[in-house]
Amino acid sequence: MTGWRWGEAMLLLLLFLFFLADLDAQDLGSSDQQSLTKFVQSLSSNSTSLGFNSSKPVCQWPGVYCTGQRSGNQRIRALNFTGLGLNGSIPDGSIGMLTALKSLDLSNNFLTGGIPADFASLTSLSILLLSNNGFNGSLPSDLAGLTQLKTLDISHNKLESGGTSSAADSLRALQSLRVLNLSNNQFSSNNFPFLANCSTLQALDLSANSINGSFPPQILSCIHLRVLNLSKNSLSGEIPLQVGDLRLLQSLDLSENSFSGQLPPSLGTLRRLLSLSLASNNFSGNITSSVLSLQSLQTAVLRKLDLSSNLLIGSVFGTISSLHALEHLGLAKNSFTQELFPDLSAVANLTYLNLSSCGVLGPISSSVGSLTKMLQLDLSHNDLNGSIPSALSNMTLLLSLDLSWNNLSGNIPDQLGLLTFLNQLNLSHNNLSGSIPNSNQFETFGASSFEDNPFLCGIALNKTCSSSIMPSPSPDHPVRNLKSGIMHPGVDVVIGIVIALFLVFGGFVVKLLCFQTRRTKNLPLVDAWNYRMGPMSFESDPSTWATSVKDPGSIPVVMFEKPLLNLTFSDLLKATLNFHKDAQITEGGCGPVYMGMLSPGDIKIAVKVLFEGGPVNPIERAAQLEALGKVKHPNLVPLVGYSMVNEKRILIYEFMENGNLYHHLHELPEGTANPDDWTLDTWEHPADGETVGNGDGCLSWEARHQIALGVARALAFLHHGCSPHIVHCDVTASNVLLDSELKAHLADCGVAGLVLDSGRRSVTPIIGGTVGYVPPEYGQTWKATTRGDVYSFGVVLLELVTGRRPTGQYFHDSCGGHLVGWVRALIRENVGYKCLDPKLLTTKVEHEMLECLQIGYLCTAEHPSKRPTMQQVIGLLKDVRPSAGTSP
Repeated sequence: MTGWRWGEAMLLLLLFLFFLADLDAQDLGSSDQQSLTKFVQSLSSNSTSLGFNSSKPVCQWPGVYCTGQRSGNQRIRALNFTGLGLNGSIPDGSIGMLTALKSLDLSNNFLTGGIPADFASLTSLSILLLSNNGFNGSLPSDLAGLTQLKTLDISHNKLESGGTSSAADSLRALQSLRVLNLSNNQFSSNNFPFLANCSTLQALDLSANSINGSFPPQILSCIHLRVLNLSKNSLSGEIPLQVGDLRLLQSLDLSENSFSGQLPPSLGTLRRLLSLSLASNNFSGNITSSVLSLQSLQTAVLRKLDLSSNLLIGSVFGTISSLHALEHLGLAKNSFTQELFPDLSAVANLTYLNLSSCGVLGPISSSVGSLTKMLQLDLSHNDLNGSIPSALSNMTLLLSLDLSWNNLSGNIPDQLGLLTFLNQLNLSHNNLSGSIPNSNQFETFGASSFEDNPFLCGIALNKTCSSSIMPSPSPDHPVRNLKSGIMHPGVDVVIGIVIALFLVFGGFVVKLLCFQTRRTKNLPLVDAWNYRMGPMSFESDPSTWATSVKDPGSIPVVMFEKPLLNLTFSDLLKATLNFHKDAQITEGGCGPVYMGMLSPGDIKIAVKVLFEGGPVNPIERAAQLEALGKVKHPNLVPLVGYSMVNEKRILIYEFMENGNLYHHLHELPEGTANPDDWTLDTWEHPADGETVGNGDGCLSWEARHQIALGVARALAFLHHGCSPHIVHCDVTASNVLLDSELKAHLADCGVAGLVLDSGRRSVTPIIGGTVGYVPPEYGQTWKATTRGDVYSFGVVLLELVTGRRPTGQYFHDSCGGHLVGWVRALIRENVGYKCLDPKLLTTKVEHEMLECLQIGYLCTAEHPSKRPTMQQVIGLLKDVRPSAGTSP
């Protein structure tokens, strides 16, 4: 055969092989499509509503990430179906056939049955997350093929050891495993043969099972362990000396078992130990010669030490002053030698301190004032005497304070009213006297917080204080005349009250009438307040009212910043095409909103029409709108003008080019890619510093953080910078508008009226509200408060971090069926990372997102008193990204 013919033949052969390879790739893609479709069709939940549309390629489904699509060989590389409410069992021949999978997350669903045996075919799998489901039975007997598996989390299920050791031993071949979480299941045997080959294992969690017997011996061979958690089991006996061989341990939790005997001195060799919890066991012996001799304590490394509820004896407080690095110290319910209250100035990093039932004597040292990071302090059931030191007020982050069952006397310091985060207080069973402070958080505490103090008085105890012990008047807390019930503030405050009540009444009527217009026919008023109703239908043709206005050129338009424009209602008709539906942007809360262009100058505006409500007197109407026009802040949508047309009021706002935040987060912008569609992305991570920008319809994390900070600044201004103060009442993602630079502006400010904040509770009536954003207390009080706004802001912040809508059927009923309940449940389980928006996780900002998730957690606390103020929220958000804190 000649050379050229040989070359031609080889070329044809290569083309043929490539053709076969391409066919094989197409078959694999088709197989993935069929396998995943089979899984979805087996679910009893409504898969179509979750976006699993069988008419579309699976790579376009939400939570499905594919690679290789540009070369035509699509394969599913990752599934993220966490928290979708999936219900049913996983059939064989479905997910187990997705052999290219590297990451599988089915956590936080309602899946049942056994873990399919064909999961053994997922040989490329690196991450497998099945936690928080209803899986039962034992582990599959053959997982030997999962040689690439690094993380396995099957916690919070109903799995058990099984009749033989083969199921548990199936993990023996997982030679790459680094993280293994089997917690909160029904394992009972302390025999774990698979741990005999655990050379790569770094984290092991077997907590909250029914494991009995002695300390599992196989664990001692896992010499690379960093984290070991055996808490909440039925383990007994002594801790083996060989635990000291786990020299890389950073966290050891053996709490809530039945371990006994003395603590092994080998614990002192664990030089990298950061957290040690041995609480609720039967350990005995002298603490000075055991735990306090730990090498990690001596080198000031250990951050958490919990020895509470044991049988330990000896002197302990003399050593506390040397534990500079401690953040969590629990010594409660032991038999230590009685000692005077220790000097705590050297342990200023403490956030948790429990010395309950520790035999502490004498007065509480003023050194507690140095514990400015403290969150929880429990000194109950001791022999403390003297007065409560006012230095406790330095603990401005304190959430819980328990001084009950002591011999404390004297007054409760008024300075404790500065503890605005305090949500749990127990001062009962002491000898305190005088009046209970009535400022800030103290208004929320009931009689149980103060009982068995015979000489205490105040509203909480339903016991009137005599004038001799009444607190002296102050500008911040004017004294109430108990006989008449009338406040005696200064003249300026009286003027403020009159103005505020005038504006509140106007805002209340507006909101009430708007609400009456949009309420449904059969929904009673008592229920309707909690829902956002559908679009309002004023007339079949919304522009009818505008075209019927007589002599529109004679009706003036007042412009605050540009009075020389000399505009009339005719100009607004031209700008909005006679308020035609084609110019309408949205329905709005109390009326439609239109986009318009004013001439001359081609000024873009948004025009909101209030059809009903407000004062009858036109002078009062104008005064109300003039007052709203004076409320200005860089992060508020400015009211630039108004006009009054018969009974209607026309509000003119500055136009925001980028629409509202809800649209950017949850809806598909026209002409952009679906932010949930990852079919054009590869599995590889972007380069360092690269972010997900706006070009693909996905807001970057930097933009989201700036939006959160902007909204927080707007609310802080309304709550603390205005006089009288303003409660917004409807903080939602739809009311956060974005300008051309994606700077956030809060809309609808003042629609619900202005309110006086006298330092006590707000009294603004709440009408309307958007489902998913309404704080829980509004269902009982019907009173809008600044803390209610904080809750709604918290929901918006959670939307920014998670990328999820505030409500939806993909949220568990057990979590309230909404975003807040879902996030708070996962944070309480220390798995908050599962909430983060997966579209941003390639930008290496997980730590910042988790911090913002914690801020959202604080803002959405069920009890209003637990929520921070918006001023405090600004500080917390600045700390997340200090470099961004100076941006407007």
